[in-house]
Amino acid sequence: MRSFTFILCLIIFFTPLTSTQAQNQPYKSFDSLFNGQNLQGWIGYQPNQDPRKIAALSDNEKTEYENKMRQNVNKHWSVKNGAIISDGHGVHLATQKKYTDFELFIDYKLGGPTVDSGIYLRDNPQVQIWNPNNKTQTPHGNAKGSGGLWNNPPNTQGRSPAIKADKPVGQWNTFRILMVGSFVTIYLNGQCIVDHAEMHNFFDKSKPIFKKGHIQLQTHGGIIHFKNIYIREIKSNEANMILRSKNQGLNPIFNGKDLAGWGGHGLKDYNIEHDGSLHCRKGASGNLRYEKQLANFHMDFAFKLQPGSNNGLGIRYEANKNAAYHGMELQILDNSAEKYKNLRPDQYHASCTGFKPAHRGFQRPVGHWNYQYVIADGSKIKVYLNGFRVLDIDLSKIGNPVDGQKHPGIHNKKGHIGFLGHNDEIWLKGIRVKELK
Repeated sequence: MRSFTFILCLIIFFTPLTSTQAQNQPYKSFDSLFNGQNLQGWIGYQPNQDPRKIAALSDNEKTEYENKMRQNVNKHWSVKNGAIISDGHGVHLATQKKYTDFELFIDYKLGGPTVDSGIYLRDNPQVQIWNPNNKTQTPHGNAKGSGGLWNNPPNTQGRSPAIKADKPVGQWNTFRILMVGSFVTIYLNGQCIVDHAEMHNFFDKSKPIFKKGHIQLQTHGGIIHFKNIYIREIKSNEANMILRSKNQGLNPIFNGKDLAGWGGHGLKDYNIEHDGSLHCRKGASGNLRYEKQLANFHMDFAFKLQPGSNNGLGIRYEANKNAAYHGMELQILDNSAEKYKNLRPDQYHASCTGFKPAHRGFQRPVGHWNYQYVIADGSKIKVYLNGFRVLDIDLSKIGNPVDGQKHPGIHNKKGHIGFLGHNDEIWLKGIRVKELK
C-alpha cells in the first residue's frame, strides 16, 4: 500500500514545471513535442475530421491529403521567438505520433480578446480555450473560463470548468492534462478545473472515444501562441492505478489471503498466488460465488488473461444455477484469440450474454492487467474497461434474447456475483464492491 500511495502522489501532485525550467525543454521522463525552432514532428489535420475517414483513404488519396495539409500548415502556422503561432485560419496542427494514455503540458497565449481555440485529445474535440471576458461568447458559456470539455453533452461532468483560472489576455497560461481511457483531468495554471470527467465521442455518440489518436491544436479565427509542449505516455499499470484511485467508496471483498466470504463449486479451482492475486486454474469449470447477495452496486477488479482465456462475471444470479440464464453473465474473454473469431457479437468480452454486445478494441494485450469497473443500478448496467465505457444497457428496454435461449433471471433484482470458470486460466485481484441504497 505504501508504494501505491507514493506512486499515486507522484502522479497527481508532482508538477515538473519550475521557475528555472528552460523554455521548450521538458522535465525528466517527458518527451518534447516542440523543439522551439520549427514544426518538426507536427502535421496538418483537417478541422473536425472523423479519423476513421482518414484511415479509410487509399494510399494515393492519403498522399494527396498529406500534401494538401502540409501546404496549408506552411501558410497558416509559423514559429517565432520559441512559440508556435497560428494566424487563426487553415487546418489544425497535429502531432505526427498518436497517443493512448498520457500526461500533457502545454502553454498558450491568446492573441486578442475575441480569440477562440482548443486542444483536441486523440483527435476528439476539445479542451476549450477562450477569453472569459468576451461578451460575444457569453451565450456559449465562456464566462466560466477555459479548460472545459466543451463538446461533451450539456450538463455532463467536465463540460464546463469547476473554477475560472484564466490569466488575462496576452499572458501565458499553462495546461496540465491527464488522459486515461476516456477520462480526463485538467489543471489550468495549477488549479484543478476538471476532475476525472468522461470525454464523449464527438463523431459517434454511441461509441467510446478513440483508444489512440493525435493531439491537435485548433485554429479558430484568431491568433494564438503555443509553447512548452511536452508529454509523458502513461503505461498500463499506472493507468490502472489512476482509474482505481478515482473510484472511491468501494470495499474489498477479496483480501488476497484466503477466500473468506466466497463459496460455490469452483472454490477448489481458484488458488491465491504469492502476490495476492486469485488464479483460476486450467481446467476449472466451477463458479466462484460471493456469498452475500447484492442488488445495486458498483464493482471493480483487475484481470489478466492467457491466450484464449474464457471466463465470466455473473451478476444477480441464483446459487447453484447457470449464471448466464438464472441471472446475467458479462463475458470475460480474450477477444484476440483466433479460435473466437466467429463468435456471436454478444459473446465477446464485457458483453451481456444473449442480449447486447460490448464495444471491442479496448483490452490490453494478453498478459497485461486490465481494469474493469461495473455499475449495476436498477435496470441499468454499465461496464468500463480500462477507462472506456464498453457496455451501457437498460434491461427494461431489451428485446428477445439473440441466442434463442430462455433467460428467466435477466430481470433479477438481487442475487450473487461471481466468476464463472470455463476451463481456462485467468488471474484476478483488487476485487471491491460498493452497495447502493
